[in-house]
Amino acid sequence: MAKPANTKGEKSSSDEVPLLLTKSRFFIDAFNTAIIDGPLRIYFSDKQETEALHIYFEIQESLAQQGLKLTHLAGQSKHAFVMLYPDPTSFEQVFQTSKDEWVMDQFGENVIFGLKKFKEKDRRLEISKQVSDLIQSAAAL
Repeated sequence: MAKPANTKGEKSSSDEVPLLLTKSRFFIDAFNTAIIDGPLRIYFSDKQETEALHIYFEIQESLAQQGLKLTHLAGQSKHAFVMLYPDPTSFEQVFQTSKDEWVMDQFGENVIFGLKKFKEKDRRLEISKQVSDLIQSAAAL
């Protein structure tokens, strides 16, 4: 399991303009597609659609086992941003690490999951479980 990145989460004070993910260091030009459902946001390139859909459905399935649906959690939970980086270089430039396969970081009040390797089913399931646990725990607060 990856640890939170050693980076400081990007935060906004009440005097600043609200943060936009697309203007943050986490967002890269290759992200041209997204899945948005309730508190979940998955960003990826169109070439990664299959993997993104696998992750999305695995998160839905994990939440359904707890009797939850993403659409019912809208506004009740912090956002979980899952970023599928198309290559190790882009991942490493954003998170300044080459040893981790995925990194968790803060973006304001929300959580970023940056993924470098996600094609293996076991890795996807691990990430999907982590994201669904986060969404579920944030909704319970």
